Amino acid sequence: MRLAAAIAAVMMSTAPILGAIVLLAPTEAAAATSYDRAMDAIEDRRYADAVTQLTQAIRDEDHTSDAYAARGLCYMSLNQPDKAEADFKASIRIAPNEMALVGLGNLYLDQQKFEDALESFDKALRVERNSYEALLGKGSVYYNQGAFDQALEWYKKAVDADDTRAVGHTYLGDVLAMLRRPTEALAAYEAALAIDRRDFNALMGKGNILFNRGDDEAALPYYQDAVEVQPDSARAQAYLGDTYMKLDRPDEALTAYKAALLIDPGNFDALMGKGNVYYNRDDYQGSIGPYRAAARAQPDNPMAQAYLGDAFLALERYDEARTAYEAALRLDGEDVVSLVGMVKVLVKQGDMPGARARLNTLRRVDPSAARRVASEVPPET
Repeated sequence: MRLAAAIAAVMMSTAPILGAIVLLAPTEAAAATSYDRAMDAIEDRRYADAVTQLTQAIRDEDHTSDAYAARGLCYMSLNQPDKAEADFKASIRIAPNEMALVGLGNLYLDQQKFEDALESFDKALRVERNSYEALLGKGSVYYNQGAFDQALEWYKKAVDADDTRAVGHTYLGDVLAMLRRPTEALAAYEAALAIDRRDFNALMGKGNILFNRGDDEAALPYYQDAVEVQPDSARAQAYLGDTYMKLDRPDEALTAYKAALLIDPGNFDALMGKGNVYYNRDDYQGSIGPYRAAARAQPDNPMAQAYLGDAFLALERYDEARTAYEAALRLDGEDVVSLVGMVKVLVKQGDMPGARARLNTLRRVDPSAARRVASEVPPET
């Protein structure tokens, strides 16, 4: 779930949080001391310690709305949403404020309570009409609902409000990519990386655009940097593997896929990539395990079943190949890989009427693929 950036997702960056919090006046010494210690703990990402200090600050001065809001953010990072919600609401009851309203909006966004999230972000914008986090929040609500044109509008407003923070440019790049405006998306990612060269999502986004353009050599360093920034990202490792495959570097691809699977054993892209490395080496038996695991990981995706069918076909295990192709075609009756494979299997099994029927379907779906396999089907006599 996409959140509205750093102020509400404490774990992403503490700097915006600290910038949003107004420290207590020096005359409120006891609360200020506890509060200051909490700020230090937040900066060090010691959120449980921060909760302890903020609780003391609240005891010392029980209408400290900032302390409630900050503690709510800490509870969000500690995955205690009920406590976070209670603290945000307590802060707002004392005095409506941007930090608590944005925090509550992000909490609702994470819970896919989109209307409640929008209401909170709108209230934050009434408190501070140029609130960067609230503008990003509204954009993120629309993004997660698939309303990309509306998301674009609010992300642009966020960048206009503050163009010095990378996350707004990155989110702008993401929505432009979803709207199939790759040139503009690339410019947005580059703007983000000019601010923060280690912005993981911008690195991935730029890599994806270059990869999808077929510029694999250019994409490679961005995926490599993304892996360096977040070595525990299975997605980055899998995309790095895909890029090595496109560059005909299968050994490095296999290393990346294995790294992805150590992080997430059910990562579909890495499982398919690993299977493809073995298949392309003519190690068809070796490819079966990864393809089967990919089919379990995404049972509604016909690709894994189709490729599993190809592996069985190469091993002349025709019954198993047919079973795999049929499973794929139940998911997508026009899957070209499976239709081609089924034609070949049915010919091998002597089912010429069945092969011709599948060939006719293939002629309708993909005439060029049908022409390539037609010579394997004896003409009807």
